[in-house]
Amino acid sequence: MKTKAYILLLASGLIVSAASAKPENGEHGERPNPEEHFAKTDTNGDGFLSLDEIKAARDGRMAERFEKLDTDGDGLLSKEELEAGREKMKEKREERGEGKGEGKGDRPDPRKMFERMDADQSGGISKEEAKGPLAKNFDEIDADSDGEITPEEMKAFHEQKRGERGPKE
Repeated sequence: MKTKAYILLLASGLIVSAASAKPENGEHGERPNPEEHFAKTDTNGDGFLSLDEIKAARDGRMAERFEKLDTDGDGLLSKEELEAGREKMKEKREERGEGKGEGKGDRPDPRKMFERMDADQSGGISKEEAKGPLAKNFDEIDADSDGEITPEEMKAFHEQKRGERGPKE
């Protein structure tokens, strides 16, 4: 039971750390309301978003998905195309078991996230399995240097980092 609690806490910390490391588009890393984001990005006010407008807004994630989102192929994204894209992403998250956390909005289920990362189901995440920030900080997180990150090591790492940042204001 303790292991599950550690996994949950640790994965939550990874998600929060990743989110705060690179704010999306809103203040303090919060995502803006989709209507506000659309209006702000639609600089020429034509009711559509061009790839240039998206790039100018520095919305790299949307720019990467532009062709997939532009379902009618006209080179512009309508509000309807964006909403359809959001719905499709939501469905995919739900299929993976994400976004069903205890009142945490779209946050992935940390236990399922850890299980997915632990591809060989060894109970720890190896260097080969680690991705993103976990891979970058692997040696620092793997406190016993055994080549696998355990839920306990992840928890300890995040507690240490929280301590370094100090209390939230």
